[in-house]
Amino acid sequence: MMRLAVLAAALLHLTAAAEPVRPVDDPKSAARFIERCQTDPDFCTNRIQRTQQQLRAAREACVPAVLPPLEVGQKVVGVLAEVIEESPDEFKDSDYDILIRQLMVFLWPCDIVA
Repeated sequence: MMRLAVLAAALLHLTAAAEPVRPVDDPKSAARFIERCQTDPDFCTNRIQRTQQQLRAAREACVPAVLPPLEVGQKVVGVLAEVIEESPDEFKDSDYDILIRQLMVFLWPCDIVA
């Protein structure tokens, strides 16, 4: 009985922790992320590199190794800014991590099936 209660509590904790833990100063919305990138390019480059490594490990996105991290970051932030500009009501308050992942998979797919 006690084991079942511990298991249930662990599952509830894992479900509640599904959203990534972010530092207090980490912007959650895509619009705030773009603003932060303009004032702190290293912040953006680090976040995008982290996502790039996760996507490469999962074979979801394959950014060419010849592209410098700064160029990858500028491309992703540029496309994200365009997306927000085209549809601000849909995307400006969206979670930037999700949008970055989707953009990187779109821009640099690993396996193109013809």
